Amino acid sequence: MKNADGSKLNLAGCRFYTGAPGTALTITVSQLGSSPADYSRVVAALAAGKSTFVFPAAEGQGYGQAGEEGREAAVAQLIRGDWRYFVQITPRVEGRDAVADAVALLRQVVNQLGLPRSEHLPRPAAAPTS
Repeated sequence: MKNADGSKLNLAGCRFYTGAPGTALTITVSQLGSSPADYSRVVAALAAGKSTFVFPAAEGQGYGQAGEEGREAAVAQLIRGDWRYFVQITPRVEGRDAVADAVALLRQVVNQLGLPRSEHLPRPAAAPTS
């Protein structure tokens, strides 16, 4: 069965672990609609204007950011076509720009998969905050 954009993928992901507790690297790609809350977070994060990196509009709708050193992972998310790409690096490596690493890895995944850029599915809206 094919998706509306001609692709066959609905969801893909992988996780990498080190000897330390928890996941060192998470990469997921999902078609819009499978987890609306995740997609709304991309829009809400962009609207908040607190991201370290914002993808150029030609690449899609996304951002990269990291929390306090040693506490929160570096994350990059991008909505491109009917797809959401997500990369998380935990913990950040001392002496490296964690956001730049997450953004570069996300771009590599986008290029490697070569999923269609067509937009057939509804676009996410920011989730209301209270």
